[in-house]
Amino acid sequence: MEKVSIFKRFLPIQFLAFGGFLLSFLSFFCNIFVLSPLMSISFIPQPQITIPVVNVISCIICVLVLIFPKTIFFQYAVLIIQSVMTSFMGYVGLSVFLFSLFLIIFSINSSLATKNQKIHFLIFYIVYIFVLCGSIPFGIDHFLVALGITIFSGAAFIFLYKLFMEKVKSEIPLINYKAFISPTIKLPEPGQTVHLKDFDLSERRINILYEIIVKNKSYGQISQKENLSTSLVKKETSFILEYFGCKNINTLKLVFAHFVVAKE
Repeated sequence: MEKVSIFKRFLPIQFLAFGGFLLSFLSFFCNIFVLSPLMSISFIPQPQITIPVVNVISCIICVLVLIFPKTIFFQYAVLIIQSVMTSFMGYVGLSVFLFSLFLIIFSINSSLATKNQKIHFLIFYIVYIFVLCGSIPFGIDHFLVALGITIFSGAAFIFLYKLFMEKVKSEIPLINYKAFISPTIKLPEPGQTVHLKDFDLSERRINILYEIIVKNKSYGQISQKENLSTSLVKKETSFILEYFGCKNINTLKLVFAHFVVAKE
């Protein structure tokens, strides 16, 4: 039996969680034994108590991510908490980095192509600018530099996304996906956005299709999320496969892998 490398046993997010645990633990250690003069300037009430407690909470959340790597809430929670806390402590560079990392993970776990997701990103940035006000006690220069870094990181994020999409378009696998789908189904050019609402499917079937091809969920997971029986999910999936003229789910995924998929 072939031995599996220990590195292959872990998901990518677990490596990030391990690094986050070490950072939070070392920060807690410094909070206790190396008292920073910045702690007395911050907006944070009782910083000598609050900051170590927050770092301990972050350590716990990182451990939870290691144990439950597919629970997205824990991933978001630790990044948001530490992004806010480091801004209030004057470490604006680290704060912007953590915020940007949150956006990257958020984009990976969702679809940037939909209008709603773009609105979410705009809201995130607006809220974060208010969070940066927590750096004002350290000097207006801290706030202005942090604001500049935030705007720059946003521009860099858009640049990387567009660069990635152009790369995807040029590196689309040389597979004739049209041979695996009904000729009556109209699809855009590879690399472009497919809006599921444009197909003649009910809202329930669109939700099931999205969970299958984007979220890679199983029948059981879909039935729990959509509050449907597993047999009904299977029945609806059979209809979806027949509608697209695909033989099975893997074929359906192969076809849609050539596009950016959005519900709306």
